[in-house]
Amino acid sequence: MNGPPRVELLCVGSELLSGKVNTHAAAVAGRLAEVGLALSREVTVGDDPAEMEKVFRESWRRAQVVLCTGGLGPTFDDLTRDVWAKVTHRPLRFQKPLMDDIRNKFRRRRWPMPKENRRQTYVLAGAAVMQNPYGTAPGQVLVAGGKVLALFPGPAREFFPMMEGKFLPFLRTRLPPRTRKTKIYRLFNFSESAVDERLDGLRRRSRAPGKIEVTWGILAQRFIIDVKVTVAGPAPAAVESALARIHSAVLAEFGGDVYGFGEETLQECVGRDLRRRKETVSTAESCTGGLVAEKLTRVPGSSDYFMQGSVTYSNRSKRRLLGVRQETLRRHGAVSAECAREMAAGCRRRAGTDWALALTGVAGPSGGTPQKPVGLVYIALAGKRGVSVTEHRFSGTREDIRERSALTALDRLRRALQKKRSGGRSGTSG
Repeated sequence: MNGPPRVELLCVGSELLSGKVNTHAAAVAGRLAEVGLALSREVTVGDDPAEMEKVFRESWRRAQVVLCTGGLGPTFDDLTRDVWAKVTHRPLRFQKPLMDDIRNKFRRRRWPMPKENRRQTYVLAGAAVMQNPYGTAPGQVLVAGGKVLALFPGPAREFFPMMEGKFLPFLRTRLPPRTRKTKIYRLFNFSESAVDERLDGLRRRSRAPGKIEVTWGILAQRFIIDVKVTVAGPAPAAVESALARIHSAVLAEFGGDVYGFGEETLQECVGRDLRRRKETVSTAESCTGGLVAEKLTRVPGSSDYFMQGSVTYSNRSKRRLLGVRQETLRRHGAVSAECAREMAAGCRRRAGTDWALALTGVAGPSGGTPQKPVGLVYIALAGKRGVSVTEHRFSGTREDIRERSALTALDRLRRALQKKRSGGRSGTSG
């Protein structure tokens, strides 16, 4: 192969089109990156032989490497082998060693081998077999016309060990030396368009000379934006150098807006900073019902810095557990900056922590008024220098409002910790 080949993934199975979540594409892309390749396309097709043939022919014509998962089982609707035999003009050949291997697997379980399993002993003419230690469906690798076709069983526990142990080592022998490095920057509370606008100049300035390739991507998740940059080329030192320059430029542009890297969550970043400073936090929640505390304690070892959380849903609990004054509730109401301020101060004082987060608001879908509509949330952060309160107007479903409120509270604490660490300048490194 000259240069990086086009790689496509085909996922076979009607169940993947009727509610079952298919997570193969992201996992495959990550493993291909280990050998310097990028996944160009993923297609899911049901167990319809006409549709399968159409999709198979398109990928076989377009790509140099095709990975196909699913449809290698023993039942009547496992048609992947048969359709690929038609597309590649390679007849299926019976393999007695495969029959013996499958029969032995059933024998070890003290089960008789059904006749249907004989279907799994047929291999495309000229293909190499990839053994499956976790199931009865063997994989196959066919090299034909300068292209590579790999057939894998569908279940992840069978597919990925086979891919990592057999297919990727084989693929490395056919590829020119190539280094591929990726960096993912995570941002919270930004729109895709706003991030894209800020990246525009960076993308233009990051065009690398020679054989270095730079690829940018923006992925919006639930309130989180991932900025992904991939640098690829034949020389490892040149790739590392280009990625280091881009990394510095991204941090110069976004600064403290980058909360983490890769798959890091806000709560992990907050926990890391609290642990580094040997500081603690407590929470007092109304509209979020303990969601902030749940996120913080989702991180292993969070008992080092998270002391306690209070769900003070009623006015009575706000008074009794946090010391919110009756006069404050009467004059301003539970959903107010004044109430949030006293919740945070009381929480920090009674828990004896360095920091305290408090949230109160209207999560909906009912309960809003013209003065205090659904989505109005007050978030207070108490620290050694006092209490600050911010007002927010969130939209969406009840769960959207709760989730965004919790993440916003964590981000406020994260920024305060980073500002304190940098002596007044917000910044992120990684």
